[in-house]
Amino acid sequence: MNLILTYLAKHWEQLELEKYGSPAKLSCVIATPRFRASKHVIFFILAEGHNGPLLVAKTPRLADNHESLDREARNLGLVQSAQPHGFTSIPKVVAYEDYRGVKILFETALSGEPFRPALVRKNPEFALQLGMSWLIEVHQATAQPRPAGQNWFDENVVAPLEILRQRFSLSFEERELVDLTIQQCEPLGNLKFPSVCEHGDFSHPNILLSGKKSAAVVDWELAEYAGLPLVDLFFFCTYVAFAERRATKTKDHLAAFQNAFFTPDTRFWQCVSEYCGRLKLSKEAVAPLFVLCWTRYVTGLLTRIQGEGCGTDSVGNQTISWLRSNRYYHLWRHSVERFDQLGWQKTLRSR
Repeated sequence: MNLILTYLAKHWEQLELEKYGSPAKLSCVIATPRFRASKHVIFFILAEGHNGPLLVAKTPRLADNHESLDREARNLGLVQSAQPHGFTSIPKVVAYEDYRGVKILFETALSGEPFRPALVRKNPEFALQLGMSWLIEVHQATAQPRPAGQNWFDENVVAPLEILRQRFSLSFEERELVDLTIQQCEPLGNLKFPSVCEHGDFSHPNILLSGKKSAAVVDWELAEYAGLPLVDLFFFCTYVAFAERRATKTKDHLAAFQNAFFTPDTRFWQCVSEYCGRLKLSKEAVAPLFVLCWTRYVTGLLTRIQGEGCGTDSVGNQTISWLRSNRYYHLWRHSVERFDQLGWQKTLRSR
């Protein structure tokens, strides 16, 4: 904590932070996320006379494990440059330094009420509109042509699944699931659709309700600047569905998921239809992207836990058990096994 405040005091003028007053009156509140794949320690920088934090600082839990901080700093810089004056709903990088042997990322702090499940339940339609509107704004601003073809497909579909093949002791059923996933996603290799800045974890606690009707979005360590369209919306809609059902157990998660996406013409598919119209996204891409959304999240969890450079190292039994019990593993299985039951066709064909 003293390291954070010492750095700020030393670089206060250089970082043009005088508008916040004197660095002598700063203090910190530390937060350590409890979810298993988290790699950061977070500091909220407070100042006397100010409501809420001025800045947010992040350091790696392990000093030499700063790849995700590198990624977040890069992503924030890229997305803020996507339009002339940037986005007020996204943090701006204030500094990213190696200070006394520790990487520190400083960002502007965003204000707002955490978009908790209880807040979603008060008005689910408003929640869906809030998330969809924010995604359309950012995705339209960052949309760019995407290279199609076998290389793209191998890198974005086959390669993540190879992580499971190499590191995971797959059952016969799971090996069939991987093969079926590749088959279902295969049309994406030849379809034309844009890449967009994909947040990668677009749900609570990364969304704040700013004011009465706008969103602010934090935590960009999983983002892909040239990422996939639609998947952030699928992820967010699923969060809304879970919140409405008060889902806490796997069976409840799957029931909410089934009702939201495997029933024709739900309000979730209506949101997808509007998004596709605004992004000019082909309806043929919708179902494969839905499957790929959950596939990539599962393989991403495994990579984050095991580390980027683990090669073909096998996953331990404890991690295997944890992953198989994870709700996103079950969403992936559910999506692949019930691919033909997805309820998008009627909604998108009628628009």
